[in-house]
Amino acid sequence: MILATPIFYPAIIKLGYDPMWFGMIIAITVMIGVVIPPVAINVFVVQEYHEGTVQRDICGCLSFLLSLVL
Repeated sequence: MILATPIFYPAIIKLGYDPMWFGMIIAITVMIGVVIPPVAINVFVVQEYHEGTVQRDICGCLSFLLSLVL
């Protein structure tokens, strides 16, 4: 997000898109990225605080992931 936003922001403005919508799309894609493996930073942080498997934690995140994709 830190690298891509400054590169694409001027192009988005010149194409005539609203910068607010661009920011919302960037935020949603980052939220999806921190839940889906191989990155899955949020899942691994939750994994450190309770006993269980990573697969169980990912299955618990699927409803939130589905809402983000829709």
